[in-house]
Amino acid sequence: MQHRPLYIELLGPCLLLAVALLTLHHSPRMVQALAGQAVNAGCHQGGHQGHAMAEGQQ
Repeated sequence: MQHRPLYIELLGPCLLLAVALLTLHHSPRMVQALAGQAVNAGCHQGGHQGHAMAEGQQ
């Protein structure tokens, strides 16, 4: 089995990431869908009580 250099191994995932980010950048509907998914998952709740409590405890 022949081994390939590391940069060749990493080239595929890097190209895939670049294509995914470019697609996301040029697709406002996809950005809205991902933002809605984040809100539904609870990542962006309005009240940041956890942060306020952590600051108050210092």
